[in-house]
Amino acid sequence: MAETQSRGARRQASRGQQQQATQRAPEPTPGLDAVRAIGAQPTANPAAIVRLMRQYPMERDEILTWLHQNRGNAFVQRVTAQLGQIERHLPEGVDVQSVSGSFTLPAGVQLAGSWQATVSTRNPTSVGVEVTQTGVNVWCQPGIFVDSTWPLQNAFIRGAGLRFGGRPYANVDDQSALGAGFISISGRIEGKITESIAQAIEGTPFARPGYVPNQDADLGGTLNRVMTGFRNLFQSGGHSEGGGGINARQLSDVGVGATVTTAGGDYTRNGTGLQVTAGAPISLHAQGAANIQQLIDAGSTQNAVSAANVQAISVESGGLTVVAKGEPIARIQRLTVHRGGRVTIDSVELLGSARRAQATEVGLSLIVGLLAQRAGNGQVMAGAIENANNPQVVGGISRAMLEREFTSTVQEMVMQYRRAVPGIDLAQVLGVG
Repeated sequence: MAETQSRGARRQASRGQQQQATQRAPEPTPGLDAVRAIGAQPTANPAAIVRLMRQYPMERDEILTWLHQNRGNAFVQRVTAQLGQIERHLPEGVDVQSVSGSFTLPAGVQLAGSWQATVSTRNPTSVGVEVTQTGVNVWCQPGIFVDSTWPLQNAFIRGAGLRFGGRPYANVDDQSALGAGFISISGRIEGKITESIAQAIEGTPFARPGYVPNQDADLGGTLNRVMTGFRNLFQSGGHSEGGGGINARQLSDVGVGATVTTAGGDYTRNGTGLQVTAGAPISLHAQGAANIQQLIDAGSTQNAVSAANVQAISVESGGLTVVAKGEPIARIQRLTVHRGGRVTIDSVELLGSARRAQATEVGLSLIVGLLAQRAGNGQVMAGAIENANNPQVVGGISRAMLEREFTSTVQEMVMQYRRAVPGIDLAQVLGVG
């Protein structure tokens, strides 16, 4: 029920209709009308219907409902089979700009080795992969260390990737430390990385200009080809004669995320609440505490959700505006939704009269602090100066009040965008709804 209500609110806000539903004229449905025209034909082409769904994303649910009622489940399955792996599960009106995943390699793991060099992690190393609308980027932070035999120069592998339809690239830095050698091999390492990735993506959709990740029916399989190419660098066919002793249990702290844009939403009641700006990017990240082997051993999506042990999801956006009695009073830049649905606000910017009140309060706090200093009251002075640096109560607004008042609102938003991160049900992970 909450999901249905929020979808109605989103549509009303995004289409600028403020009248009550009984007063609104029927909304035009050009996408559904076009589907009706071709879908009634016995020889209707599912690919043509998919093109219309992509052209009119705000009518996707109506189109699928009509197809279920008039063509049956078998035909709908033929249609959805041609949708991208991401498209199939996205909420209506949500467009994915990028998806990402990460894990941590432990320190001191040798990935490869030969008489010329060994490749290893010196510190715990975060390895991530991000798929955007234009390409794939694999990054390592800090870089993976290449310890070369002198006089060859040591190096750090920072990452690699490719632009769809173009050549792969790699990012390798020389180590400029004393005794680290003077003959650079960074170019040779970059060449091995790009050659390995190029071989891995040959014949895949990634090699085609105009490739759209959201529309790839097997994005996971396509992406695995790129990661296989990156892994080959650390195996016998790539850089090494030894090493590669990494196993799935050592790949820990698995996280996933996505950046999406939406059609906007209005979660206000009587002029007070939260508004989501249409088209504003929203970045969501779920950080787990499991390793990859635990997720593999889970055996099912339901069990994997529990095994991932996600305690919170962070949300960052410039499009989350707090409204009080119709007036924008704050922009929430970053918040965290904890397991169970509790919300904490990590970064907030005050707007309008609230910003002016903040400036006034800061001035008053400094005055109180100076007076307390002259009176020798150190406790009052310290409290006043702290409040001047970070005022907690401004014009009747406090961070705790915002967190308390908007917990239910943010839970409603999570329910609406629960499948915005591909492969993850945000509401299920957090135990919301």
